[in-house]
Amino acid sequence: MIISTRDEFTFKTFGEYAYHKYNGIDFAYFINQLYTPNRFNKPKEILAVNFDKISEPKISNSAKKIKKPLEFIVNNKSLYLEKKALNEFGLKTDRLSDAFVYVKSIFTKSKPKFIDNFKIVRTDHRFNPLIKHKVYKHPNSFVSDIPYNYIDIYANADFVLTDRVHAAVISLVFSTPCIFFAKTPRSGLLDRMLGCIHDYETMTLSRSKLQKEQTEQINFLQHALKNGNH
Repeated sequence: MIISTRDEFTFKTFGEYAYHKYNGIDFAYFINQLYTPNRFNKPKEILAVNFDKISEPKISNSAKKIKKPLEFIVNNKSLYLEKKALNEFGLKTDRLSDAFVYVKSIFTKSKPKFIDNFKIVRTDHRFNPLIKHKVYKHPNSFVSDIPYNYIDIYANADFVLTDRVHAAVISLVFSTPCIFFAKTPRSGLLDRMLGCIHDYETMTLSRSKLQKEQTEQINFLQHALKNGNH
């Protein structure tokens, strides 16, 4: 048996049952070997915002306009989001919180198109059931049936805010800094690559680190498949 995991917990739990085992990385970290993103001609900087589990928090270029502001830096410019909106209920990934996002969308006000020179692009990974009021209520909203358009957006963005682990992974692979917002065991695949990340920490991934991890995982799989139980 061969096991290559994507997080430390899974490796420690199931690794002992395999002849060939490896504390590996999520295969989404190999997306740059599959697809080369289209590059945008950007008249403005892009802030990609992807919130499927919680409502999009208020974002501003002024801390005075935000209650309990959380600062993040984009191209040497300070932006702030409303930390109080990141409540524990919404951050948990379960079916109840999923339904809550749909219900809450009915009562939320429309969000801005721009913040200073930043164009806000809003991606939605979970648009089924397709409720127009939830998916297209805010300007610059985007959904697609294929993944490559999302990859193009995250690769071209100057910064990504998301509560989806794979939106964070894609951003990191293409050198886009991001912040991840969710309470889920799946975030272990981010910890595995970056070390233990703190809540609301800006994450980046070096090209050399990515290439090293990719090479080591490929070498393991080649060796395991070649040698079987030997």
